[in-house]
Amino acid sequence: MYIYKLPAFFKSFLLVVLSVSLSLLVAEVIAGWMAVDARAGLAKKYGVKYDGRDRLQVILDCRKTNQNCFPSVPPSTFTDNGLKLTDSVLFPLAGPANATVIGCNESGYYSTYKTDRFGFRNPSASWLKSVPIDLAFVGDSYAIGDCVNEGESFADKLREAYPRVIDLAYAGNGPLIELATIKEYLSGRQVRFVFWVYFERNDFTNLERSKNVETLVKYLEPDFTQDLVLKKDKINAAMRDYVNNRIEVQEQGRAKVLPNLRLLFWKIRNRKPGSIGTRKSINYDLPMFQEILVSAKHKVEESGGQLVFVYLPEYERFNSEVQKAPWSASRIKGEVVDMVNSLGIDLIDIEPAFRMVEDPLNLFPFRIQGHYNETGHSIVASEIQKYLSSHQN
Repeated sequence: MYIYKLPAFFKSFLLVVLSVSLSLLVAEVIAGWMAVDARAGLAKKYGVKYDGRDRLQVILDCRKTNQNCFPSVPPSTFTDNGLKLTDSVLFPLAGPANATVIGCNESGYYSTYKTDRFGFRNPSASWLKSVPIDLAFVGDSYAIGDCVNEGESFADKLREAYPRVIDLAYAGNGPLIELATIKEYLSGRQVRFVFWVYFERNDFTNLERSKNVETLVKYLEPDFTQDLVLKKDKINAAMRDYVNNRIEVQEQGRAKVLPNLRLLFWKIRNRKPGSIGTRKSINYDLPMFQEILVSAKHKVEESGGQLVFVYLPEYERFNSEVQKAPWSASRIKGEVVDMVNSLGIDLIDIEPAFRMVEDPLNLFPFRIQGHYNETGHSIVASEIQKYLSSHQN
């Protein structure tokens, strides 16, 4: 009797296998469709050549001729566990040093830039000890010039008039990391102006995340330091090992079967609770932000410099069809401006200059949410230049 049931069993088994296979194939197609960058479609619409590779592939291709290619590694990467050196653990404030960095792709191409001896986006000669610094910048991805090439960020453009410019910004930075950066890398340096570049969309989100890092909170203490300048070689070695290990793991883990579906599952599995995509509200900790700015102002003035606050507007201010993110601090702009003014810190508000453009959306790649394009950076540079021209000694 069992023998006579085998054909029916195999028939059912094959039907299940075919059904599952077809379902997986459909899911793979849908996942592939979901993975298509909306910018690729817009690039086609505007007749712009678009690099469809993911960043890992760009880095691997770059390393065929240049082993010194690395991704951008924001300090926030180490929020949970820090960076492990051979004899200690610390919180780094920059990425791989003396490297070619592959940035992001918002305009159709992957931006690239070189880093200095500490891992910041500067020419290698920027840190000559005997030379005073004209301008220094701290901030997040908007201040480092994410997604635009060398020569296109506002810091790069200001170098044309002020050769001694130091950009200490990094993607994902918030107020605590920016204070730490000033204390670690500008202590004992003669700097005329330090520009605190504030981005209204997510700086308070970044502050909330940093408040859980004991090392970063310690920078509110007057004399705390990790001595990062003295440890630069150890940091760079550990950073390169960390990145190379991550690249190796990602490369080995690339799926050969159903790659789009597996990538989608990986993104869902590795999404952090409370990340920007799921956050419904944010605590605007103005008192702590004020404490941070007071500390930064004191540190800058201690070396004879001046702290200047640059207020950068987000995309949603210029597109009424897009709802502001619930965590955006744009709704408390007045309070932030009043606080900065009450501290006696000069403020440069970039929003009015953007509104003078006939269509401010053209300051963003493909007119959608993202970082400023080169034209946007030119306007920021122009506004800072106007301020500097009116404050010449």
